[in-house]
Amino acid sequence: MRRLILISMLGLACWRGPEVGDEQMQMLSPDGGRLMTFQELATEVFEPSCATSFCHKPDPPPAAPMSMEHAKVYAEIVDVASSQKPMLKRVAPGDPANSYVVIKMRASTAAAHGTTRMPLNKPEVAEELIQQVEAWILRGAPND
Repeated sequence: MRRLILISMLGLACWRGPEVGDEQMQMLSPDGGRLMTFQELATEVFEPSCATSFCHKPDPPPAAPMSMEHAKVYAEIVDVASSQKPMLKRVAPGDPANSYVVIKMRASTAAAHGTTRMPLNKPEVAEELIQQVEAWILRGAPND
């Protein structure tokens, strides 16, 4: 699994960049798949998986002190130290392997860091979506 992630990250690092279409620029991954913007990730990953649960709602409890609702999520996670593991950023731009949000999304990495997988008591986030989050972080976590 780590080898696959490393290969994916190396592929993105060597990638020439987005291709320009007739009407708009669209971000493409090295395999030709479309990369999601932050706004899409907020709508399709963070809000339904995190903000609609008890933990990261608009007025989060002290145990989960951040809101993952669409309007607040970027400021709450990008370049902000984790309250559980202060030596890690919730999202470390350019470094998905050391971004606590990604660590928490996978059961294997969460357990390795002595924490629980998120979302808690809900289905796991699809691996393809986690990889989209990693690709966004690797691009520098832009607010696009």
